[in-house]
Amino acid sequence: MKRQILHTVLVNLLFIYPLMSQTNHNPVEKYRILTLEPGHFHAALVMKESNPQIDTTCYLYAPDNAATFQYLEYIKNFNTRKQNPTSWNPVWYKEKDYLEQAWKQPSGSILVLAGNNRSKTAWISKAVNRGYAVLADKPMAIDPEGFAKLELAMTTAKNKGQLVYDIMTERYEILNILQRLLMQQKELFGELEKGSPDNPAIVKESLHHYYKLVAGVPLKRTEWQYDPKQAGSGLVDVTTHLVDQVQWTCFPEQKLNYNSDVQPIRARLWSTAISLLQYNASTGAARFPDFLDTYRKGDSIHIPSNGEMVYALKGVHVRIKVEWNYESTRGAGDRHYSMIRGTGCQLVIRQAPTDRFGASLYVEPVSGKTLSEEKLITAVNEIKRIYPDIRFKKDGAGWKILVPDHYRSGHEAHFAKVTEQFLTYLKAGRMPDWEWSFMTSKYFVTTQSLALAKQ
Repeated sequence: MKRQILHTVLVNLLFIYPLMSQTNHNPVEKYRILTLEPGHFHAALVMKESNPQIDTTCYLYAPDNAATFQYLEYIKNFNTRKQNPTSWNPVWYKEKDYLEQAWKQPSGSILVLAGNNRSKTAWISKAVNRGYAVLADKPMAIDPEGFAKLELAMTTAKNKGQLVYDIMTERYEILNILQRLLMQQKELFGELEKGSPDNPAIVKESLHHYYKLVAGVPLKRTEWQYDPKQAGSGLVDVTTHLVDQVQWTCFPEQKLNYNSDVQPIRARLWSTAISLLQYNASTGAARFPDFLDTYRKGDSIHIPSNGEMVYALKGVHVRIKVEWNYESTRGAGDRHYSMIRGTGCQLVIRQAPTDRFGASLYVEPVSGKTLSEEKLITAVNEIKRIYPDIRFKKDGAGWKILVPDHYRSGHEAHFAKVTEQFLTYLKAGRMPDWEWSFMTSKYFVTTQSLALAKQ
């Protein structure tokens, strides 16, 4: 114990920049952030808000390329915005040996990974062996072989008291939170149905787009994001969010064992066609790279970015579907659908043109049963202890939950929430067992579904 305390003191003195409080003069720990090859804009969104626990000097290890400049441009915009500007001071190491130099930072540093997914699992393993904490964008594994390596890295990290955490922003979306809270109101929701493979009790779907705006500017995608061998196919990328939502919503804080609790049933993949003109607008590249030759058909590439899986979790049947289009219709944007069926009612999140494509949460009757407004009133009153401005109104045979705009923070704001939770675990020196089990179960589901689809 004395040795552990001494080690902690030395780390604080040598490698953590102290901040003296103006009131009590106690040092507050400052974590050092390292970002390695930020090939996805999520690496920048982690930095969108300042955090008093994180040193403003951050370290970037990346090549001199367009993706790196885009990352730095995001950081510059965060620093220079009028409202709540950040004050990041990025130190960029761009020499040819940047990959070797990235592993020479002090043990205990935070490694942020949001880039090429082909390298991510190996980098997580290396970071764990180096003593870093890891905050990684999804997916952390894109095939069964990667899952085996990831599971080993997470086991090592857990045994060493380190942290590996993926960025599950959807846990902070207010409609997902309310769906989870209403599901816990048993007088209203009843018990979670088991469903069947053809009539699952849980359905989650999402639609995404290659060309869109991020932080108000057109997103420039790196070319590897179109390659399933580098980005992952439609069953292992965005699906991680939806699988996590199933676990987080329906089995909150329950430790899962993927060997006994998860049963993959069926899965399929299909393609989205992208023309050379669209590819150029999205990436800035004038031609398709050689690594996409496998997917070329004439003047287009056909990327297996769409996926659907059916599996059972603790006997409850789940269907998850993810689709990618090139660009959304005006005003529609990315879309999300979520249905959870109980014995008392079903809870549905959907987006409709009548709501200007804004998402809404509905409480609807299940087949053959009436839905009591008194039970809904009781359930909503419980939720209003946390969210006092929540209301509801009649909508057909059910009700629509009315959510004020001040509860809707937006996707980009959720990254700060993930970082706060990550730092809470980091300061505590441990992460709950259920969090570890959620990650292993999640990536088992996605990678095993990929194996099923390829059969």
